[in-house]
Amino acid sequence: SRARADPASSLTRRAKRASRRGARRRSAAAAGAGGDERVAAAANGAEGSDCGSSGLAARPGRCVWVVDDAAPVRRVMASLLRRSAGAAVSEFEDGQAALEAVQALAAAAPASGAAGAAAWPQVVFVDNHMPRLDGRGFLAAAVPLARAAGREVRFVAITGETQQEVFDPLLAAGAAAVLCKPVRAPELLAEVVA
Repeated sequence: SRARADPASSLTRRAKRASRRGARRRSAAAAGAGGDERVAAAANGAEGSDCGSSGLAARPGRCVWVVDDAAPVRRVMASLLRRSAGAAVSEFEDGQAALEAVQALAAAAPASGAAGAAAWPQVVFVDNHMPRLDGRGFLAAAVPLARAAGREVRFVAITGETQQEVFDPLLAAGAAAVLCKPVRAPELLAEVVA
């Protein structure tokens, strides 16, 4: 009999499988599957959002954002976080899209008061190397906005590099932790419960 795959297997392998299935999912979405959710997510700047158009968690668990320009990596991370952590997940294709969502939440924060706290993610995973706005730039802009709004958001940077000189600027910009690719499932899940 065939043994089950180790749940701690690398996200890279899962991303490759997700990439092969991506074309089928895109055609189903174009045909209208999940249309209401996708319209709400597009209005919020996120794709594949479980957090709802206002960022409010549509399901029990934490609201988590995944910011990565590689769609297969985003899908695998989001799927793992939904299945294993019960998280509501919003996906962003780059730092600029995620920053625009943070700016919208920060602008709404004074008007929304305590009720607006649910609109903010509890954890944000952000890739370091992305077009338009990289992870470091995103952190440098988003962390002060979250703090100024009085929100406790755990920002976690993800990078393919292992040098301390890459980690230090990410930590200085406000990352609570830096994970190295390939990120293993237990590492990712530990950050959600941290």
